Amino acid sequence: MLGMTTEVTKSIQQKLEGAIKDGDFYQAQQIYKSIYHRLAAKKNYTSLRSTVLKGIKVMLLNNQTTNATELALLLLDNYKQTSVPVEKEYLDPLIEIFNAYPSTDPTNRRLFVNNAINWSSLPSNNSQGSPVLHLAFAQKYSQELFSGNTTIPVEESSLLSQPKVVIVSPLNFVTYHYLRADNPVEHAQVIKRWDAEIRKEEELDVIVARAILQYLCLENLKNANLFFNEISKFLKPDQTKMMRFVKYLLPTLERNAYPLFQLLRDKFTSEISKDEAFDKYLDLIGKIYFGVENQNQGFGSLFSSLIKSFMDGN
Repeated sequence: MLGMTTEVTKSIQQKLEGAIKDGDFYQAQQIYKSIYHRLAAKKNYTSLRSTVLKGIKVMLLNNQTTNATELALLLLDNYKQTSVPVEKEYLDPLIEIFNAYPSTDPTNRRLFVNNAINWSSLPSNNSQGSPVLHLAFAQKYSQELFSGNTTIPVEESSLLSQPKVVIVSPLNFVTYHYLRADNPVEHAQVIKRWDAEIRKEEELDVIVARAILQYLCLENLKNANLFFNEISKFLKPDQTKMMRFVKYLLPTLERNAYPLFQLLRDKFTSEISKDEAFDKYLDLIGKIYFGVENQNQGFGSLFSSLIKSFMDGN
């Protein structure tokens, strides 16, 4: 037996087990959905979540990722409707589901990830999504990155709304989640490993500067500093002009020294020009930390432009 709740009749359990045994996973999914709605009507949410989670696992175990994703979205709908807190009891099942997804179906997995982040970033929660979820996603994607899986559908950054899905650098994709995972030390260690095992073309200091500027655009000066300190253990702050730029930029923001901020932008123009997004990041940083609008671009236009480029590596 599948260990269903006692409110599910023996007849329904037998039908469900028969459908699974016969490989009729569409029928099995329909039965799980029927049970979901029956338990929801009775407000038996504990049994509902347990049953749907078991159904998701059955589907993933049998490589039925589309059916699994539809059930997973039902579970997340229940989370939203019942306003469950973003806590371990409710996060752990989502991480378990995510880790059970095969990397061979990145589209369905990405749909689940987007919806999980959306639930955890509702107005009453962290606007960027749960750091616990982001860390689990970052760690899994990092494992796949270093194992050679580079065909990952990557979201464009969206600081305000649900992300779109595009294909960009796998490292940018991993970085997207680490930026929101509240573990900048581990993030830096992944960058170090990337440099040692995979990096071919782009300069390491550009990758480091991009991540630091993105932390700053997310208004996370603390983690930008922690990331820089960890990176500095293997890429010395005075080793390149780009690293010197970042080294001077961080304390400038802490001291609210806008003239020095402008001086750094002028002095390190050649480094900033290595990534066309860097000027956009710095414009937003100027707005966030100094309240200074870009003279040639309204903040709304600047923000839209930044969102488009934030995870594209541009």
